[in-house]
Amino acid sequence: MAAIHGEPVAYARVEWWQEEQPNDRIYTHFINIHPAWRGQGIEQAMIGWCEARLQEIAEGHPRDSKRFFQTYSSEFKTGLNDILASLGYTPERYFIEMSCPLADIPSAELPPSIDARPVNKGEERKIWDAANEAFRDHWGYAEPKEEHFIAYCGSKYFQPELWQVAWDGDEVVASVMNFIDHDYNQRYNRKRGWTENISTRKPWRKQGIAKALIVRSMHMHKAKGMTEVGLGVDTNNPTGALKLYQNLGYKKDKTFITYRKPL
Repeated sequence: MAAIHGEPVAYARVEWWQEEQPNDRIYTHFINIHPAWRGQGIEQAMIGWCEARLQEIAEGHPRDSKRFFQTYSSEFKTGLNDILASLGYTPERYFIEMSCPLADIPSAELPPSIDARPVNKGEERKIWDAANEAFRDHWGYAEPKEEHFIAYCGSKYFQPELWQVAWDGDEVVASVMNFIDHDYNQRYNRKRGWTENISTRKPWRKQGIAKALIVRSMHMHKAKGMTEVGLGVDTNNPTGALKLYQNLGYKKDKTFITYRKPL
């Protein structure tokens, strides 16, 4: 925490994880500073504290893999980006937030052998596990723990009644874990639904299943009064997701940047 005359003006948090492929250890931090106090040296001081704390944590780990500091910014935070560059951080990956109006929804159908139906209570964990399997070949993947699923179930983003899930018999094929963030919509005066955590397991890729589930999600959000949908995507996604979203009418709103430097 950072305080001025006893009043908090900034905070930071650190954590670490082990990536699966490659076997890198990532020591991540982020800082959040009140706008009135940005650009006055607090960023450098807090990043220094974060790095020192992460170095302390890393001392207890074996040195059998590459190790990186990691933090996050956006194209609009030019001041922070300059600070990160001065501290030796370089952009590692770019992610974009995209949105699409729901005035004219494109058409797409599931293959005849694939079925979609509402999520039954008790199926949430099976669907979540299938999505994690599908994400295993994505950049930065780390095996989630039981505590992550419990935290997700307790969050405002856990809305399985809105999910669109494709099945091949009893096998989960693909899913879109939709949600509506009412706090976000109220803050920004929007009616946006989110088509997030879009995944297709390897044996069923390149069959148009994700596209069909996204279209179903668009219709679902529109029926609930939403006027647009949004999502986030890795610009180097290995499955070609960015092109799929663009073809469905999604356009870029903003770019987020993941920065790294060797520890």
